[in-house]
Amino acid sequence: MNFQVPSETDWLGLAGLAVVSREDDATGVTIHARETRAAAGCLRKCDRLKENRTAIHKYGTDEQRFRDTTLGGKPVTLVIDRQRYRCMYCKQTFYQPVESLDGNRHMTARMVEYIARKCLTTTNMEVARELGIDEGTVRGVFRDWYKLQQEKVSFSTPEILGIDEIHLTQRMPRCVLTNVAEHKLFDILPNRRKDDLRPYFTALPNKRNVRAVVADMWRPYHDIAKEFFPERPVVVDKFHVVRMANNGLDIIRKRVGRSRTKQERIELKDVRFLLAKRSQDLSAEETDRVNAWLSRFRDLRRAYRIKELFSSSYSAPSRYEAEQSFGRCLQHIPPELAFAFNELTTAYDNWKPQILNYFDHPITNGYTECANGLIRLLQRNGRGYSFEVMRARMLYDKEARARRTSIKPHERFDPSVAHFLTALPDDACDRDADGFEYGPSIEALVEIFEREERDAALKDR
Repeated sequence: MNFQVPSETDWLGLAGLAVVSREDDATGVTIHARETRAAAGCLRKCDRLKENRTAIHKYGTDEQRFRDTTLGGKPVTLVIDRQRYRCMYCKQTFYQPVESLDGNRHMTARMVEYIARKCLTTTNMEVARELGIDEGTVRGVFRDWYKLQQEKVSFSTPEILGIDEIHLTQRMPRCVLTNVAEHKLFDILPNRRKDDLRPYFTALPNKRNVRAVVADMWRPYHDIAKEFFPERPVVVDKFHVVRMANNGLDIIRKRVGRSRTKQERIELKDVRFLLAKRSQDLSAEETDRVNAWLSRFRDLRRAYRIKELFSSSYSAPSRYEAEQSFGRCLQHIPPELAFAFNELTTAYDNWKPQILNYFDHPITNGYTECANGLIRLLQRNGRGYSFEVMRARMLYDKEARARRTSIKPHERFDPSVAHFLTALPDDACDRDADGFEYGPSIEALVEIFEREERDAALKDR
C-alpha cells in the first residue's frame, strides 16, 4: 500500500517558503527555510522594468530571522537566507517580497493576525509570554492592526441615528452611536465632549442620509444635531423621561421608609422594582403586593398615580393628545410632593418639543441601551479592556457584521462557525443598496457574547 507523504512546505503552511531543516531544543524551534520565488524585475524606481529579469542581478544574501506562531507550545524562529537583488539602472537593492511574511516586522503575517486576535480576548502580557516576545511588540502589532481596521472598515451613515453614552470608569463617558432603524452598532467614540464630537461629525460622510436623531437630554448632543443635521427632528428618548417619573416615585418611597421600622424598610425596598413597573405588566400576585403598600401610605399612593399617568401619556394617539395628557399629569402634582418630581417637571419644560417629537417619530434608543449593556458585559469579563480593544471587539467582528437584522429576516449563519476576524470574508458583511456595510448587528453581538460566556463556564468546570 502506498502512502502520499506531504512535503515539509505543506506542514509549514507558509506560501513562498520551503523548509530546509528544523532544530528543536528546550528554548524553542528553529526552522531554516528558503524562498521559492525569484524576483521578476526591479521593485524600486524603475517602474518600466518591474517585469524585466535581465535588468537585475543577484547581490548576495542576508540571513534574516522571523518569528512565527508556536509549534508544540514552543516559540518558533524562521531563519531565511534572503536573496538580495540590484537593479542595473537605478542601482537600488531590494528583496523579493514573500507574501507569508509581514512587511513591517520580522514576523510572519499569520503571527501578526494571531497577536491581533489574541489581544482581543486576553492581556498583552499573556500574549507576549505565550509567544516569547516583548510586550511592547504586542502593543505595536495591535496598534497597527487597529489603525488598519479604522482605515478599511466604514459603515453606512444611519437614517435614524441613536446617540447615548456609557460610563465605564471615572473618566469621561464614552459616546455610543447606533443605527436605530437597522438595529446596528455604528461607532463608539472616546468621549462625549462637543469639541471632540464636532470634528467627528464634520468628517461623517453622507450626512444627508440622516432623517432623525434620538438622544437623551445631554445638551451637546442636541447642539451637534442642530449644527450637522439641521431641520431633522431630534427625539428625546422616552426611557430617560419615564425614568425621571420613576425616580420621583422612588424618592417618596425612601421618605416613607425612613419613618418605618427596619423590617418594614427592608420589605418596602424589596418592592421597589414592582412599583417601577407599569400596573398592566404586573401579575395578580404582584398587584396584591403593590396595593398592600399603596393602601397604607397616602403619599406613596399619590406618587404612584403620578408615575402611572405620566407613563400612560406615551400611549396617546397623537402629539396634541399627548401634550394635553402630560400637562394634566404635571399640573396635578401635589405641592408637598413637588420636590420629588422637580427633575421631571424641569426636564419637560426644557425639552418639551423634543419630548413631543416622539409622537411624530416614534423611535427610541432601546437598542442603544442594549449596546451599552453589551459594552459593560465585555468590560467586566475582560477585567478592564482598553478603549481600543473594547471598540475593536464591538465593531470589527465579521460574524456580527454579516448578521441580518430582525426587521429584514434572512437566513442566519450557523452559530458554530469559527468567529472573529477569520469567520467570514469581507464580502459577506450586511450591506445597503449602495454597497456600504450597515455595521455589527446588536442581536448578533448578544448571541456571540452569550456563547463566549457559556464556553468559558464549560472550560472552568
